[in-house]
Formats: sequence, structure tokens, C-alpha cells
Amino acid sequence: MDIREKLTDELANTLGDALVSVIAYGPKEAKPGIIPSLLVVLVEVSRDNLALMRKPVADAIKKEAVGIMTLTENELNRSADVFPIKFRAIRRNGKTLRGKDLVQNMEICESHLRLRCEQELKNLSLRLRQRYLQGLRTAKQKVGALVSSVGSLRQDLAVLAELKEGKSDVTQQELSTIVKGWGLEFSLLEKIDNLTDEKKPDDIEVESTYHAFRDMVDQAADIADRL
Repeated sequence: MDIREKLTDELANTLGDALVSVIAYGPKEAKPGIIPSLLVVLVEVSRDNLALMRKPVADAIKKEAVGIMTLTENELNRSADVFPIKFRAIRRNGKTLRGKDLVQNMEICESHLRLRCEQELKNLSLRLRQRYLQGLRTAKQKVGALVSSVGSLRQDLAVLAELKEGKSDVTQQELSTIVKGWGLEFSLLEKIDNLTDEKKPDDIEVESTYHAFRDMVDQAADIADRL
């Protein structure tokens, strides 16, 4: 039983009938930029219900990183247009641990998906520029910024593959082939993954990698804008 299953049992015991559903999503173990998460659907996101959740959540977080998103069923039904990429991922890879299965029938509109994808890519581009100007001084700091961003770009590229090529649920190898056809070098993301293993990364190499990644994000944003 992983940390999310244990936490789900504790929340069910604590919340009782106030709990509508719990859906696990994300990786089983924490990775750079992404952690195991739970979508907790409540009858009401009230002060009392949040207070009841605090101790079980705090106890779980002490043992292992886990993200918690709380919504009412009504909020969930109205959120697909605002967070289409997140709920697309939850619908495809999430698992209902307790209560009603609420995400499988969610409708994700393609126009919302494209707009959100473009927005996320442009936000990522702006963050990379801002962080470079305002705070990144050492190679390790730049590596940290890259590692925390690469998962987001992978997700957005997968969305673009679906929107542009009609390819859904692609493997990383398939995604690599697709983005190469757009003139993007997917191997750059693998290079960034490998930087985490270097105890003393070379500053010149990391500097070059940082700007190559930034350029890749800009190119992906342009592709999304033109769809």
C-alpha cells in the first residue's frame, strides 16, 4: 500500500460522508518537478472539512511528498475548461481509490486544450527568462531550473502531438520521433535528465543547455500558437 492509499483510508475515516471521491494521479514516486498526488472531492470544501484533513495530510507529507487538490463535485465538473491539460492527464492515468468515479466522463474540449497548452508554454518561457536574469548564477542553480521545467515541457509536447498529429498516449520514443519532425531535438530533454547525476556540472555546457532548452520552449509555443 503506497502513501496515497494509506492517506485515502485515513481521509475516509476522518471525513465520513463528507468525502465524495479520491483519485490518485501522477507518478508512484516523486520525480524532479512532479510528485504523487491526490484529487480529493468533497461535498463541501468547508472550514470544518479542511480542518479534519489537516492532520492526516501533514502526517503523510512528513513521510513522503504528496500533492493534494481539493474540489467539490460541482467545481470538478466546471474545471475541465480551466485546467484541461491537468484533467486530461488525470482522466487518462488517474485511479479512483475511493467513492465515485468522476473523471472518466469529463469532456475535454480541444480548443481549451490548445489554448491552455500555448499558455503553459509561454508562461514557462517567461519564467525561464526571468529566472535567468534575476537569480540563476551558478551551474547547479541553472540545472535545478532546467530539471524542474523539463517535465512540464514533456507534457505539453505530448498535448501538441495529439492536437497537431492526432497521436494520443504516445511513448517517449514515439514523442521523440514526432517532435524531431517539427525541428525540435528531443534528446536535449534526456541530456537535462542526465545533468542531475553530475556532482560538478560544467558551467559553459549548462549555460548552453539552458538557452537551447529555452529556445525549444519558444519553438513549441510558436507551434501551439499556429494550430
